[in-house]
Amino acid sequence: MKSKLVWIVMMLLALFAVGFGALAQETTTTGTTITLDELVGNRETYYGQQVQIEGVLEDFLNVHTIIVGEGVELDNARVLVINNSGQYFSADLIVGENVRVSGTIYAPLDETVDRSALEDGVEFQVDVTEAVGEVMDMTPEAGMEMTPEAGMSGSMDMEWEDTVSFFYNGRFPADYDGFIIMELSDIQGISTYDPDAE
Repeated sequence: MKSKLVWIVMMLLALFAVGFGALAQETTTTGTTITLDELVGNRETYYGQQVQIEGVLEDFLNVHTIIVGEGVELDNARVLVINNSGQYFSADLIVGENVRVSGTIYAPLDETVDRSALEDGVEFQVDVTEAVGEVMDMTPEAGMEMTPEAGMSGSMDMEWEDTVSFFYNGRFPADYDGFIIMELSDIQGISTYDPDAE
């Protein structure tokens, strides 16, 4: 009887440890949950940080980039979400859906790069130390150009990890230079939700 009790206690402790391990893992992948207004109003605080936001999927810019905003006409806080996960967005994502997104926050292009230098073809290095903890070399290189030669697997020649660099090299229209960037490095970091059901 005593050995059965010890066995039961050990199993409960193991289940308890596994449960807390899963909770700890979830916390590290989602980061701090903040509102879009809080992110936009205190952007420097969150550069390089893992956060979770909730908003409305407002637009698809390309196969790797969406705009998430508050879904309102006036004073609409919006973020560019760049998918660097190596997987495509789910076909279930539809403009107008409520989404939760977890990712790393980066400074807008207009805070880090002089676009006129980009347009003149000047090679440069962007110091985004505050955003990522290191200097990222943003010098345009051969092989960074987008060549969408999709094969049967649906893969593209453009490296997924180059999408943020692609943005910082001015390859997006200037209309998006002031957007805060959220890098989605795990496709599980985006999901839809029903705010009325919660």
